[in-house]
Amino acid sequence: MQGSLVGILLLGLFAVSIVVIYLAIRLDWLPLAVVSVVGTVVNTILLVLYSLSQHNGFGQAITVGLVVGLLFTVITVSVAVYFQTAMAHATGENQDLLKK
Repeated sequence: MQGSLVGILLLGLFAVSIVVIYLAIRLDWLPLAVVSVVGTVVNTILLVLYSLSQHNGFGQAITVGLVVGLLFTVITVSVAVYFQTAMAHATGENQDLLKK
């Protein structure tokens, strides 16, 4: 039971991390590269810990954490950049958002 609570907590933190990454890019809190790298590291760590809390082996936990953490971060960053760029075009801003 305690492992399940830890797993739920880690997945909750992962969900919060995804939302923070999205908002940080959309609201331009930090440069895109910083958000992407820090987000990838945080998500990978959270998913490795989640996998370990489910009694998976260390090798499997590392693999799952890297693959799934990177995948979710790339998708989140891509969606945030897409909508940020679309909003800039819709409002007539002529700045290159990807160079930040």
